[in-house]
Amino acid sequence: MDNLAALQRQGMIGGMALWMALIGWIVIRNAWRRQTSLERAFLEEARMNSWRRALCQLLPGLGAGALASLLMGWLEIELDISQAMFFSAAAIILSLFRAFRYCGYLYGGALVHAMSYSGATAYQPDAVVLVCAVLCFCEGALCLVTAQFNRIPVLQDAGHSRAGAGCVADINWPVPCLIGLAGGGLGPMLFITGSFYQGALTPYRERMQVRGAVQAVGGLVLMLLALWLRAQPVALYGLHVALLLLVEGAQYYTAHAPVLTEADLPPRRGLQILHTLEKGPARRMGLETGDILLELNGRAVNSERMLEEILAPTLPVVWAKWRRGEHEMEGEQHSYKDPYENLGIIALPVQTGHFYRQEAGGGLLNVFFAWLDQRRSVKNRSKE
Repeated sequence: MDNLAALQRQGMIGGMALWMALIGWIVIRNAWRRQTSLERAFLEEARMNSWRRALCQLLPGLGAGALASLLMGWLEIELDISQAMFFSAAAIILSLFRAFRYCGYLYGGALVHAMSYSGATAYQPDAVVLVCAVLCFCEGALCLVTAQFNRIPVLQDAGHSRAGAGCVADINWPVPCLIGLAGGGLGPMLFITGSFYQGALTPYRERMQVRGAVQAVGGLVLMLLALWLRAQPVALYGLHVALLLLVEGAQYYTAHAPVLTEADLPPRRGLQILHTLEKGPARRMGLETGDILLELNGRAVNSERMLEEILAPTLPVVWAKWRRGEHEMEGEQHSYKDPYENLGIIALPVQTGHFYRQEAGGGLLNVFFAWLDQRRSVKNRSKE
């Protein structure tokens, strides 16, 4: 027992040292990397009020923790009440630390293990693995659902407010967790898992859909395996390591979303076309409802007044440039009778795109904040 306890302490100390060394290397690498002009241009828009950023990071973790607590209570219904309370508390604690990066995961895992060793409940090597699997599944499910409500691309500044600053640790599962190698006599060891990706401008909705699906499926498989191992007379806890590596490998290769270009970002200039007359110049030119009118006769169009100024002189030919989805298009229309007085469109200035740094499951919050910003913009324009 003494040798086992010493080996456990050495494993935890060694794992923590390696983890802190890895984080130190990431921070140093980030400090020496330079950002591109595109990333710098949109970095300022990614900054949010502290309360808004805290909500986006904390509430999804609390939601996943609450779901995990309910699910753990259902799974552990045959155990005594102390163990059920321990699993629920562990899920909530892990979800709270899930809202923070880097050291939060380390301290969260250490706190859960301290609870298990303190006598609150009988220590079981696979208990924390089961809690992590349930929380992983719940968070992935929330991530997948809330991504459906998100229509705004998000600037993933990925730690220390630095977009594209190199290799960034984004720990998707609330671990470190102890993996018990009881059959091999090695005792529990510290295993830290996470995905490392190049911080970049990534489409939030697509990334969250992929991440949520992989995380939910991986958590479900881990949960079933942990429950199966708990029922075996000789627990082969080493299988957790192989499965964690397998699922994490799938997470790593599927979570890479394509880097956004400037055309993929929310429009910051132009007129949003709400309606085009059926036989109007804009319709004949090729403009459709939903397009973003960018330029007219070589001049940028950012308001209705600018549109009127451009069309005020006699214009035998109107040349326009607009954006439809991810593509920019051009077209022109000749006037064979009267000069153009208008294009036959109803349009409003586009809203400045806002980018929110947030954790998984923040899609609903993002939509709410975008709605608030839109209301404020409309009120400001009405006052002017």
